[in-house]
Parts: sequence; C-alpha cells; structure tokens
Amino acid sequence: MSTSKHWATREECFQQLILHLETPNSNICSTLLSNSQFANLLSTHIDDPHYKVSLAALQTTINAIKLTTFAEHLGSHLQQIIPAMLNQLISSKSSQRKLGNEGLNFVRTVYNANSITGVLVSKLMEVSDRVKPALLELLTALIPTSGEYFGVSSNMRSVLQRLASLLLIRPSLGQTLINSVGLVFETLYHLDSTDVINGISLLPSEPQGVLKKLLVAKNLCVDIDYKIANRGSPAVPPSQTATAAQTPPPPPLSKGSDYHTPDNDQSSINNQNNPPNTANTTPNMTSVSTTSKPTDPVLRYMVRPPLSEEKSQRDWMRETPLILNNLSINSSVQDKYAGMQDMVQLARQQSVPEVWQKFFGQILLSLLEGIGTGAHPGANGGASPTTEFLDRDESAVKHLYLQGIRALLKYQPHNFLDFIEIVVDRLLLCSRDSTYEIVHTAEKALENLATALDSTRCLKVMTPYLSRTDDDTIVLSCMRTIRFVLRRCSSPTLTDALPLLLPSLVSSINSASVDLRKAVVFALVEIYFVMGDKLFPYLGDLTPAQLKLVTIYVERQKKNQGGTAGNTATNKESPNVR
Repeated sequence: MSTSKHWATREECFQQLILHLETPNSNICSTLLSNSQFANLLSTHIDDPHYKVSLAALQTTINAIKLTTFAEHLGSHLQQIIPAMLNQLISSKSSQRKLGNEGLNFVRTVYNANSITGVLVSKLMEVSDRVKPALLELLTALIPTSGEYFGVSSNMRSVLQRLASLLLIRPSLGQTLINSVGLVFETLYHLDSTDVINGISLLPSEPQGVLKKLLVAKNLCVDIDYKIANRGSPAVPPSQTATAAQTPPPPPLSKGSDYHTPDNDQSSINNQNNPPNTANTTPNMTSVSTTSKPTDPVLRYMVRPPLSEEKSQRDWMRETPLILNNLSINSSVQDKYAGMQDMVQLARQQSVPEVWQKFFGQILLSLLEGIGTGAHPGANGGASPTTEFLDRDESAVKHLYLQGIRALLKYQPHNFLDFIEIVVDRLLLCSRDSTYEIVHTAEKALENLATALDSTRCLKVMTPYLSRTDDDTIVLSCMRTIRFVLRRCSSPTLTDALPLLLPSLVSSINSASVDLRKAVVFALVEIYFVMGDKLFPYLGDLTPAQLKLVTIYVERQKKNQGGTAGNTATNKESPNVR
C-alpha cells in the first residue's frame, strides 16, 4: 500500500481496511494488531499528497481508535498520529479539515489528557508555523485537565522554554501564533502560578526575561521579580498581605439603599439601543424577569430551589472531575447543561473549601474556554483552521457558560482573587459578539464582578481598557461596567486614579457614539458622588455644554437620593483591600 504509485490503489486499500475494522475479530484485524508498522502506515498516509487517500487514512484511524483493542495499540504511537491530524487543519480541502477535527476530538475522548499534552509539547517546535496555532489551541484546551503532567517540574520548565523560544523569534511569527502562545502561557499561569514562577526562575536569563515581560503585559503578575526572589517563602508583598485575610465583600447594595442610576432617564441623552425592559435588569440570578423567554434552559438552570431541597450530602471531591468533564467544550450539549446544573449546585455549597481550593481554577478556565475569545470567526474572510478546530458552541451554550461565571461570582466571589485579570479580559471580549444576549449577559457578569470584588483592584484592571482605540465595543462595555466600581471606591483612591482615568473619559465623551458619551456622563456622576465638588477642578478639558450635562445629572441624582454628595461616599464604600 505505502509503495503504490497510484492514489486510487492506496485509497482502495484503506477502504478495505475500514470494512475489516467493522469485524474486529477477523484474522486481518489480528494481523494488523501484530504489525508494528500499522500505526506508521496510518500516520504516513494521513499526510498523503492526494487528499482522497488522506481522507481514507483519517477515517481508518478514527474507526480504529473507536475499538478498544486498536486504541490501546495506537496509544503508543500518538507521537506520529497527532501531528499528522493537526496538519489536516491547514488543508485547502474543507473535508480534510473537518475530518481532522473529528479525529482530534476522538483522540481527546479516548486518550488521557496528560499523554496528549506530552505529545503536543514535544512536537511544538517540530510542526510548521502554520500548524502551531492549532496545536497551541488544543494544548490550551487540555491544560486544565493535565495537572499531572504539569505537576512535574521538568515538564513545566520544558513547555515554558518552548514558549519563550517562540516569543524570542517573534519578528518572524504571525500575530495569530503570538496570541496563541500568550493564551497557553496565561492558562498555565492560572492552572498553577507557583509552578510557573518556579519554572521561569530556572530558565536562562533571555527566555526568563521574555516570559517576565509577558506576565507584566498581561497583568498576571506585576511583582514577578519579587516573587522569584522569594519563591518558597511564605512571605508576600506588603500590598498583598491584607488580601489573604480579606473577608468576602458584602453583596451589592439593594435598590432601597443605592441611588438610582441615570439609566432610566433618556431626556437629555439619546436612547441606548437596548430592547425594552432589559437595560436595567438587576443582577439577581435567583429570579428571572418576566420578559425572559420561558423556554430558555440557561435561565432555568440558574433558578435553583432552596439549598435545603437540594441533595447537599454529596461527595463533591469525587463528583467534581465528572462536572469538569461535562463542562468541556467537546462534550454534548446535554452534558454541558447537566454539568452546569451540578456546578451551580456545587457553587452554593459553602462547606467544601477543600473542593474549591483544588478545582476552582479548572472550573473557571473551563467556563472561560466555553465563552471563547470573543473574536469574529469570519473577520478575515472566513473561519481560520484554528477557529474551525475549536468549533465553538452556538449562542445558547455560550450564554450558558456566561451564566456559570455569574453563578461563581455570586456564590464563590472570594475565589476570584487570582483570576480577576483574565475574567475581565474574556468578559469584555464578549462585547464583540454579534448576539445581543451574549453582550448583555457578559456585561451583567462584569457588573457582578465589579460589585463583589475588591474595587481598587478592579479599577486598576479595567482602566487600561478605556484607552483602547482598536475596539470601541470593548471601550463601551468597560465604561458601562466601571461605574459600578467607581461608586465603591474611596475618595483618596479615585483622586489617585484620576490622572490615568480622566484622559480616557474626556476622549470618550467626545466620541461619535451616543452610547459611549452617555456612559461617560454616568461614570462622572459616580465619581462626583464619591469626591463631591473636589472633582470639578479636574474637569477643565470638558466643554461648557458637557460640564453642564454632568452637573444636571448630578443635581438630578441629589434630588432623587435626598442627600448630598460626599456624605454618601463613605456609606457606599464596601470593605476593600487598600
């Protein structure tokens, strides 16, 4: 077969093999299992120059993996099979790309994630640059379930060395590949930041330096030099000592104690393009608006019965790995919903801290993977091989994952301390989605985050997004969210933040977008109700008309609130780590 010059002959041989694999007890199958060249034959012809032979070899491999006896045999040859399948993702033939996806999904289903991860790491520098993004995307998806592999220090150091090597030659890399490297590194850090820092510390100076810069650039660890110098020590930087002892902040203020935002008044600023009765939905996941679709399974799963009516006596340490498996993007839609239902019930448990300590990062990363990166699949004239490989679920399932993040923010906010940066980034990227429901739910999740977590840190994380000039949708989503942070900050905190915050506000209030101008006015009103009249000297760059508009809304809210600004700031302040 492998030496035949005629593609039709090679294809016919594989078609015959497919038929014989349907009767695994046949003599031919026994012969194949005893032939050490069988796996080499498959991997070689998956990369066959003729696409029909390649398709036949791929289908033969998939059929073989479905059978337990062949799966065990091929398991020791993943080093050849996986790279060959990855190569199909960049084929010009859609049939090859589709079957390559299917083959990789079967590999993920049948084989241990740690084994596949080892293959991907070892082949990272060998595959072509066009294939590397797909390999890295697959590696990113496997990291949350490959703790055993990365728990070995030499393995962690090996992958960090390879990622650094790719970044060091970045002038020759495409942006897609650079982004994929960054995503793998980010996912690794959130899997086990301590092991990553230890691994970086053992690298030579040049790769160590490039990974340090990446940590800082992604706001993952701004004090990396301190942590490397003090690794293995229980001491933490002074700025973080209070964080460890921080008690969970109180729930968001109720409508009775919080002043009404200007969202309901549309007279002075043009209306937002929001569907009726949705723009002002309270971020309360224990009730569903009557305007919501009654058939929406996502919202039904978020409406939980009282905890006393649930099966609270469950072995969550044993069941959580199954929940993670159901939440995988490769599981069926039914499994995803079942997994989310169990995850929400687990989130409500306050008596299993050991479960959350072990699994919170993996659960959160699974949810973030489910909502994707927010990029438009067809932005460059069609789906890329990487995007096609991921095959993101439809909007209803993406919405499900967003609601899962909201549930974690509601019931387990204190576990987000190490993940604020990546969660904010992924939720803001959802503003690029073309579906209103996704954008709106992501903004409600951001609101949950802004009202539940440390306001000072949230302000620090969100402020840089306000100055982005490449994506107005992200700026708008962030501007709408940051006002919930501003109202919880102290006057000294906002005074210190104004030099970085105000240039973005001034720039956005001059935007052509009515929605963005409106969001800026609301943000300035929030700042005023913390700082009082001390804010006005900072507003010299506003036009008289803009300043008057801000003043009108300030006076209107004073009247609605029945008090004055400045005095309310201390009442609104939630306990924060300064």
